Amino acid sequence: MSTTTIRATVKPDAHRDRLVVDSAGVFSITVKEPATGNRANERVREMLAHHFKLPNNHIRLIAGRDSPRKRFSISRV
Repeated sequence: MSTTTIRATVKPDAHRDRLVVDSAGVFSITVKEPATGNRANERVREMLAHHFKLPNNHIRLIAGRDSPRKRFSISRV
């Protein structure tokens, strides 16, 4: 199994869900979900899973639970 770490900047309470990757490989993600109750982080996991074409359980938040700057672990089989 291969694991990759990605960096993401997340903005909750946006008008629409959007995922953009810049030239440095940093993900900029906006989600409609609020930051309360970990809802925004869960939506970001879903969006990353869709982007990488993986199940949600292959995406894990490893840093930045309460911060807009986050790190995710992506596990590929």
